Amino acid sequence: NPTQCSLCGGATVTDGHWNSARWVQPAMINGSRQWKARGMEPVNQWTSVLDFWRVSEVFRTISDKLTEEGSSVMTQCIYGQEGSVLQGLASVCAPDRLTGDALKAELAKEQ
Repeated sequence: NPTQCSLCGGATVTDGHWNSARWVQPAMINGSRQWKARGMEPVNQWTSVLDFWRVSEVFRTISDKLTEEGSSVMTQCIYGQEGSVLQGLASVCAPDRLTGDALKAELAKEQ
């Protein structure tokens, strides 16, 4: 609104301006280009390049092995004690199970 804008001391300016169309006469332009004779010219060059997918595969393998080792240690730490207790309980249910003092000695050995 031009009235509101003038109250603040500003001026209204349009975003776009119309430029009238004008006819351009076609003409030959010298672009300093030259015709080249056809011929077999070597364009490509052979270079040694590092295979990035192989490098990333090596790093991924190392990362997987470290993660696997950490997971194995953590699992053994968390479930190792329960495994030995379950093994002791399973030995109680076996047909050739230990009884009496031998069973007490086996269970005390686990702790």
